[in-house]
Amino acid sequence: MAQNIKIQLDPKDVGALIPNESVVTISSSSALGCPDLTLKGIGQFYNQNQSPKNVTFVSPIAAGDMYGVKGIDHVHDHHLGHAFGIGLFTLKI
Repeated sequence: MAQNIKIQLDPKDVGALIPNESVVTISSSSALGCPDLTLKGIGQFYNQNQSPKNVTFVSPIAAGDMYGVKGIDHVHDHHLGHAFGIGLFTLKI
């Protein structure tokens, strides 16, 4: 019988899992489903460790930018890498 295993990461620890030069995809529709706390944690991790570097973030639509959800701006504020929108926006950091 399969066991339920829960793995829970603190958002500030996610940055440690991202190698330099990585491509990270973000699935959201503006603020809907935006991993805002995770993106904030990645930005905070970078601010403290200057890592990961040169990360490319890819999103089908702006992650955040709606109703006060900061989204991709959490990593943009730290100049962590590049962000490219496939759908309605394009932002190069």
